[in-house]
Amino acid sequence: MGAFLDHRGIPVIGGHAYIPEISWCILIETDKSDISAIPMATLISSAISFIIILLFLTGIMGFYMSRQISKPIIALQTQPGR
Repeated sequence: MGAFLDHRGIPVIGGHAYIPEISWCILIETDKSDISAIPMATLISSAISFIIILLFLTGIMGFYMSRQISKPIIALQTQPGR
């Protein structure tokens, strides 16, 4: 993967992969201007939002699972005669 000029003289980012079974090499490239078209701030805010939602859902799931695990233990502790 790397950055270079294509046949038109436009900066691109591209990569390649060799497929030995068929002796082919696949090349892919895209203009640098297309890649940087999405502002970095948008990507960062989307990632942060996703992480916050994921942490919230994980917390809820952890709380629910801990209650399910502790209910039988508490029930055993509160039985009369023990």
